[in-house]
Amino acid sequence: MEIPLITLNIYIFYLFENNHYRKKLFLLGALIMLIYHIGYLTIWGNLYWIDVIGICFAMLLLTIMAYFSLVRILEQDDQKVIKNILFWFTLASFIYYIGRIPITALTFGPINLDDEVFDKMYVINDVLYVFWYLTIAIGVTYT
Repeated sequence: MEIPLITLNIYIFYLFENNHYRKKLFLLGALIMLIYHIGYLTIWGNLYWIDVIGICFAMLLLTIMAYFSLVRILEQDDQKVIKNILFWFTLASFIYYIGRIPITALTFGPINLDDEVFDKMYVINDVLYVFWYLTIAIGVTYT
């Protein structure tokens, strides 16, 4: 379920990136993620934690893309940042994915955690989801 959402986000950031070198770097990262995921589906299907590594790599790629996009937006628009839907989407993506990387790695990785840690992870996960949708809703409302 994560891969289609991540792929959509990568595509959106790719479309709005102006820097030619970063655009190529993002495309290369997306290609590596896609090849890795296809390898998981065809070769390593019985090792679930290998897919977690690919998902964490994709989330890291998205976090980097969101950071560069956020810096570019803040440098371009001084006064009208709040009216830019891309700013809200980028802010939501940056905070959501930077928080989801450790949750995904610890929750679905090869490490065995006790139930109390899982419960706390899912509370953080729920807060990140609420922040994601609230930030997108604010962006849609102000633009």
